[in-house]
Amino acid sequence: MRILYVALAELTVPGAPRTHVLEICKNLTKLGHEVLLLAPKPRVNIPDVRFRIVFFPFWGFSIPRLILCYSFLVWYLIWYVVRFKPHCIYERMASFNPLPALISMFLGKPLVSELNGWPLSDNPDISALEKRLYLLSMGYGLRRARGVIVPKRPLQEMLTKELCVPEEKVTLIENGANTDLFYPMEQSECRKEVNLESDRLYLGYIGRFYPLHDIESLIRASKIVFQHFSNANLILVGHGPSFETSRNLVEQLGIKNQVVFVGEVLYHRVPFYINSFDICIQPLKKEFIDALSTLKLAEYWACGRATIIACAEHQSLKDYMNVAYFAPPEDEKALAEAIITLLKEPERRLQMGERARELVVNNLTWYHTAQNTEELIKQRIGYEM
Repeated sequence: MRILYVALAELTVPGAPRTHVLEICKNLTKLGHEVLLLAPKPRVNIPDVRFRIVFFPFWGFSIPRLILCYSFLVWYLIWYVVRFKPHCIYERMASFNPLPALISMFLGKPLVSELNGWPLSDNPDISALEKRLYLLSMGYGLRRARGVIVPKRPLQEMLTKELCVPEEKVTLIENGANTDLFYPMEQSECRKEVNLESDRLYLGYIGRFYPLHDIESLIRASKIVFQHFSNANLILVGHGPSFETSRNLVEQLGIKNQVVFVGEVLYHRVPFYINSFDICIQPLKKEFIDALSTLKLAEYWACGRATIIACAEHQSLKDYMNVAYFAPPEDEKALAEAIITLLKEPERRLQMGERARELVVNNLTWYHTAQNTEELIKQRIGYEM
């Protein structure tokens, strides 16, 4: 099957979009499909991949720059639909991009869309005009698609309610982990690799510093933990809009000697940090339950780490109850209590990590995600070998 994958994701910028696009393309190729990826032209070279990538001009995500970008992308889409003759157009939906849906309609190629998050979660300060354009474009594209893939159940529910996407069109396919890269390693060796002390306790967060991530409560909870465990540290890996706010809070609380801001790290080095942690923590604010994705959790779990998820209870979490410890959202005292409980029980942490690793290997690798994606595409476009 020939798949024309269109993704407005910067492939040299660390983060979930880059990981998701490259892993899906790689694993669809492993399954025997011919994938051609259309993506923004990167600032630097990306590592060699075993599928074809064509880069289109890109200058940024502001509306004027996106309009200029789309004036080029429309011709790339037409050219490669005609030249590549794909069986379907597969779109990673981002920003207000109606082009894949329009090209699909005019050239008669079936469209399958993938939506990884609610558009306003990462940027609550988006203007009214941008919000309107985004929702109009997204609603049109999703209703035009033969099938829609989402990685989390709350998002599945929001599409049917907020954008009137038919329920039967939306399919839940969870994100995975690369178990060739993320696997349990000797903790002491990993700590040497990332310059952490071998005899301390480390709490860790890896991800973007976005408003949806409740890093403030994590920092406040850590101060409570430090009063019980003087040999504990909090390691924060990543960057984003709330990075400086978080650093200022650490200064205000007087705990800068026990909180380390690492910044962004290369993808292949992330497993060394995860394996250095005693507990991995994923905090979310109450209003962003739809933003909980298994992508980062799966990487924590693939490394056999105990995790705490500070997130509102939801039916979509029921499958993870035996591999993670849940704490209420935006409650620093409850989060601190959860951390203290697990720090006191190393055997429990070990067992949680073992169960989590088993869950990922059996159900949550990127190969599983690609298999489920392949099956969905075949069903929706009526493809037969």
